[in-house]
Amino acid sequence: MTTLLAVVLVGVGSCALRLAPPLLAQRFTWPDPVDRGLRSAGTAALAYLVVAPALGEARVGWPQAAGVTAGLLIGLALALRGHRAIAVIAAGLGAAWLVTSAAGLIG
Repeated sequence: MTTLLAVVLVGVGSCALRLAPPLLAQRFTWPDPVDRGLRSAGTAALAYLVVAPALGEARVGWPQAAGVTAGLLIGLALALRGHRAIAVIAAGLGAAWLVTSAAGLIG
């Protein structure tokens, strides 16, 4: 019985959390600084997901660090020029692989 009650309460809470924003959007507004911060939250989260592994990879050695840096710079340049996400990812990964391989051969 307690398991059933827990499942029902989680379901009700999930539905309430999904319905609250559309129902309360007309009555509630964020202050301007919070609103500006929330607009950038998604971009900041994606940037962290890219940069954090890159920094971890950079601790391995200079060939990997050079490759990660090249991949990030190429991907960033393409993203800022408005290319599609698949092109940005493919070019960034390709550049990272090429630079890492070349740096590994150099020494």
